[in-house]
Parts: sequence; structure tokens; C-alpha cells
Amino acid sequence: MSMVKSNGTMDDATLAMCRESVDNAMSYVNDNRKTIAELISVQMLLQQQLTEVTSSTKDHVTEKEQQLIDDLNKKLKRSHQLIRKLKGDLDKSVEKLKVTRQKLYAQYDAVTVLQEEKDQLQADYEALKTASENSDKTSSADTSSTPDQTRLLNTLNEYKRQIAEQDQLLQQLQLQTDGPESSEELDTLKQELEKTQYALKHLTKEKKFIEGRYLEMMKNSQKPS
Repeated sequence: MSMVKSNGTMDDATLAMCRESVDNAMSYVNDNRKTIAELISVQMLLQQQLTEVTSSTKDHVTEKEQQLIDDLNKKLKRSHQLIRKLKGDLDKSVEKLKVTRQKLYAQYDAVTVLQEEKDQLQADYEALKTASENSDKTSSADTSSTPDQTRLLNTLNEYKRQIAEQDQLLQQLQLQTDGPESSEELDTLKQELEKTQYALKHLTKEKKFIEGRYLEMMKNSQKPS
């Protein structure tokens, strides 16, 4: 199976794998930061001990010993500079990884929410389809539908059409959610997703209300007078 969809976007499995890789990298970097902190402590301890040795032997140190002390001082200073540089590089890596992880989690969560909305929409659509088929059978058996029944049936059909359009829009947004890399594009897409999700909730609520009214009216119309 390809890790990238035909349109160039990542699938859910690849997205999850990227999240895991970033999390592992964060853990690895944090371990290295702990190691660097220990190195700094050891380096500071050695520097302190060297200072004490220098102070205690300054009156009777030989020229060769002084040269060794000076060389050791230079090496300690150099190691301190390298440790500080490495720590700075790791700090930058951590910040970049945090940003990347935040984007990946936001993208993954958006896709998850979108999939849940889509599944709910599909379930509502199937229920509406069944209700419409039942109403078609009832209409064939009894052609004396009232104007209210006809109006509600038309309303249900209109909701069916709108739900189909929203489903198509959700699929498009799902593809777009996998794609944006800049924070500006991601923010814009999040706003579009929020608007679409709000519209879906409102549409589903209205559809259920109309469907309930229609089914109740159909049930009442079938009762013997």
C-alpha cells in the first residue's frame, strides 16, 4: 500500500507514523538534554577542582605542572563552549519538533473529527433514505396524501440533497486537511472546518425534526378512522 494518496496527501496511517516518529525524536532529544546537563555538572566540578589545585600549589608549582594546568584549563573552557553550543542546538531542535508535533496533532485531530462527522452523516443519510423508501411505498399504496405530508416529504428530499452536498464538501475538506503546511493555511482550513461542522450539526438537527414530524403524520394517517 502506498504511504501517499494519489493526490499527494498523507493517509491516516502515514500521519500516525509521522506523529510517532516526532514523539520518538522528542524523547531522544530530551534524553540528550539530560546527558548534556550531567556533562555540564561534571565539567563545572572539574573546573572547581582545578581551581582548588591551582590555588593550593601556586607557591610551589613547577613550570611543567603549570603548563599542564594551563592546557587543562583551555580544554575545559573549550569543552564548556562545545557543550553550550550543543545545548543551544538541541533547544532549537526541541522547539522545531514541538511546532511540528503540534501541527501533526492538530491535523490528525481535525481528520478524526471530520471522519466522525462523516460517519454520523452517513448514518443519518441511510436512516433518511429508509424513511423515504417507506414513504414511497406508502404513497404507492395510498395516493390520498395530504398537502402537509407532501410538503414534509419534499422537505425531507431537500434535506437529503443538502446532506449529499455537505458530504461532498466534507470529503474535499478532508483532502485539504492533509495538505497545508503553513500555519496560515492550517488556520484558514480550521475555520472552514468549524463552519462546515456547525452547518452539519444544524442540518442534522433540522432533518431529524422534519423526519419525526413526517413519520408521525404518516403513522397517524394510516390509523383507521
